[in-house]
Amino acid sequence: MKGIQTYFFQKRKPKVVDALKKVRLFRGLTEKQVKTLAKNSYLRRYKDEELVFYKNEPAYGLFIVLKGSVEIREGKKLLVTYRPYNSFGEFAMLRDATRAADAITKGETVLCYLFKEDLNSLFLKDPKMCIKMYQNLLEAALLTLKNKEWDEDIKG
Repeated sequence: MKGIQTYFFQKRKPKVVDALKKVRLFRGLTEKQVKTLAKNSYLRRYKDEELVFYKNEPAYGLFIVLKGSVEIREGKKLLVTYRPYNSFGEFAMLRDATRAADAITKGETVLCYLFKEDLNSLFLKDPKMCIKMYQNLLEAALLTLKNKEWDEDIKG
């Protein structure tokens, strides 16, 4: 796995810490915890309309948009757009599932990537970080479900 990391991604830049502080998934983490995440993150630059991952690809980690945007598409249908400081891909990663749809960049995009194996190591060393991130994930999942139910109620 380390070969993939060094081939496709570059180690994080110093401003990543400031960006990660703005991500909902990392809300409530200490400065030290955020710095640890940044230290274990990788950056990758993408051009417009570049494929980030494709449907049914294994989920080896999660992404954070630092610049630009990423559209999640199923065929030509747009499902959702992620913008700076949004995280995505975490649910497939946690479930050891494959990606549910394609992810394609819009405009020049910079993504921060956290590999699952790195996160698991960090969680073993710092269980409080793990608990806080899982609480944030649960909150996000509940908001998504609530919004979906609300949308379905509106549509009738």
